[in-house]
Amino acid sequence: MADREYDAVIIGAGAGGGALAWWLCRAGWQVLMLERGQDHDRSQYQPDEIRFQREGALLPDSGELHWVSGSRSQSPTIPSTLGWTASCVGGGTVHMGGFLYRFHPQDFRMAAEHGETGDLADWAYDYDSLAPYYDLAEREIGVSGDGNPCFVPRSGPHPMPPVAGHRMADQLRQASTRLGLTPFATPRSINSVPYQGRPACVKCDACAEFGCAVGAKGSSQESFVRRALATGRLELRTGTIATELETGARDRVEGVVYLDRARGTRHRARGRLFIVSCSAVESARLLLLSRSGRHPDGLGNEQGLVGRHLQFHGTTFGSARIDRQPDWNPMLNVSVADYYLGDGASGELLKGGMLRFDMLARLPFRRSLQVLRRNDRILWGKPLLDALAEELGQCDRIEYEVFHDFLPSSETWMSLDENREDAFGLPAAHIRLGHCPQRQRTGEILSERAGEILSEAGATDIVHDAVGATSSYLVHGTCRFGSNPETSVLDPWCRVHSMDNLHVVDGSFMPTSGGSPPTLTIVANALRVGEYLTRGNGRPA
Repeated sequence: MADREYDAVIIGAGAGGGALAWWLCRAGWQVLMLERGQDHDRSQYQPDEIRFQREGALLPDSGELHWVSGSRSQSPTIPSTLGWTASCVGGGTVHMGGFLYRFHPQDFRMAAEHGETGDLADWAYDYDSLAPYYDLAEREIGVSGDGNPCFVPRSGPHPMPPVAGHRMADQLRQASTRLGLTPFATPRSINSVPYQGRPACVKCDACAEFGCAVGAKGSSQESFVRRALATGRLELRTGTIATELETGARDRVEGVVYLDRARGTRHRARGRLFIVSCSAVESARLLLLSRSGRHPDGLGNEQGLVGRHLQFHGTTFGSARIDRQPDWNPMLNVSVADYYLGDGASGELLKGGMLRFDMLARLPFRRSLQVLRRNDRILWGKPLLDALAEELGQCDRIEYEVFHDFLPSSETWMSLDENREDAFGLPAAHIRLGHCPQRQRTGEILSERAGEILSEAGATDIVHDAVGATSSYLVHGTCRFGSNPETSVLDPWCRVHSMDNLHVVDGSFMPTSGGSPPTLTIVANALRVGEYLTRGNGRPA
């Protein structure tokens, strides 16, 4: 490959990297994007449950894992998928359900609101500063919703109306209203009408995990990378493993060393600007792997902060039974944010979370496994057949999911494991995962609130599958940003404090996780950084 110098080299084609690539290319920059996974065609996104269970769409292609232990030294260390997002162009946005909430203004000032709790830090900007980029992100992704400002301030409606839901949606909204709540349509990166040359949703019931075979879901691949490629200014190299960011005598990155997995060869790419967007664990790992005499502990790690403040996301979920109805629409798209800032009934919670309700996907393999898990005895023969017949033919289930905060703490972080190597001979990532009683209690209270709503709507057989658990695929915080180089890795524009031309634009920058999925916030922040760079702040002569 020709040894040319690009205006920017982006490592990782997920939410942040894809959005920034599009912004820079439309501004006339020549951009190289390196992605360890493949650029899948829409036709490859099929709801093949057996293949998904066997191969795992969220695993890296080569199958290497992270190593995870408790925060105490005597804890056993095990291989795990914790912290991996999908290894493909578009990253986790290809396989997400597309729930694109904005963060609440309080999410940006958790330290100011709650003081000495964990390792909280306020963001380097507030909600109002990010709001214009939320608007832009929603337009460019294509977000459907009702434009309801009951949760956060908005300057206008969503780009598209909500996707039409199952007939139970009205019943659930009415039940929530009777309980004094204010339900609203879940904002989703799913086309309710044709948008930006992509068709409307065909309601195949396979949004989450499998990717969209028609292109109606606004993944980073569809919304940004495809459009960046169309400019002719983006060069995309897939199947590439970045192993090191090389620096010279000055505090600048001069090149990235990467492996071409198909050819088994080693290459170096040069650029004026380098952007890392590999997801929080892998982005921190790349910075730590980039060691030299000038940077013996890795890039940006002068204070030992790279890999610290690691956060995943709190999650609580379950389901409830309703009688089978003559409506095969797989969506409810109902959300409740009344408990986002706490639980008014008990006053016990530091912070609450976002409740989301949908129809439980009618995927036979998954639903069969759930039947087995819900029973306290082993089923076989006729009892098993009867249970499956009821689950798959006589009833439906509404699922609920609660997104809630994963507070940063000194007990959860990642580092390099010098005793374990990945498939390419590099030190693996080692995650220490601390216990958080508060997250457990938040899950307990909010699962009760979800159950109250479902009961009021007439649902029965309410099952709480996970309470106060850790969501593996929503990961943040390993290179948090701030104005003080003593307490942060990145500056307010996501540039590594000690490096002139290195930025990190995935969830690594986030001081706190927020109480809802971070995808829209990551995209909005990347667009904010893109505008800053194209104003002349990041393209050295």
